[in-house]
Amino acid sequence: VFRDNGRGGLSYLIGHSVKYIPIGDKIEINLGVDPNVVFELIKLRSWRDNILMYIHAPGIFRQVGGGMQIEANSSVVGWDEHSVYTQRIRNYTAKTIDVEVRRTWGGHVKFRSDLTPEPKLFDYQTVEFRTTVEPAKKADLLFELVTSMGRNAKQNNITLEKAEVKP
Repeated sequence: VFRDNGRGGLSYLIGHSVKYIPIGDKIEINLGVDPNVVFELIKLRSWRDNILMYIHAPGIFRQVGGGMQIEANSSVVGWDEHSVYTQRIRNYTAKTIDVEVRRTWGGHVKFRSDLTPEPKLFDYQTVEFRTTVEPAKKADLLFELVTSMGRNAKQNNITLEKAEVKP
């Protein structure tokens, strides 16, 4: 990959060996990290709810909550973990940048956000969202992950939900 150096010549950026690219296909090449763009994932808060208990003696399941007393002969077999994140992007360059973020999570996950444009699934475990960051500005992209664990987990994919996320 070469770039116009502004003096009537080209500057070498990076090389990548590829066996075959069909005509008309696109290829993505990682050009490395730009030191003037800071990209960080920050966990703001987390909690658990929807706790499912297994009562050993009679062999039944009960949901925790509503003043239910935990029995001595029981164990936790399922729960939901909530995590609120911000994808913070700081642009210290002199031009506007377009950012495409792809995040992969395993397990039974609900991805909740009110991001614009709306996030979409890249594949069954990867969420893709985009934004534009002006020069010398930062963007905080808030979203919540709800991961079902234990017996609460039913499938191994991500479901997108529209919701307002509060830090």
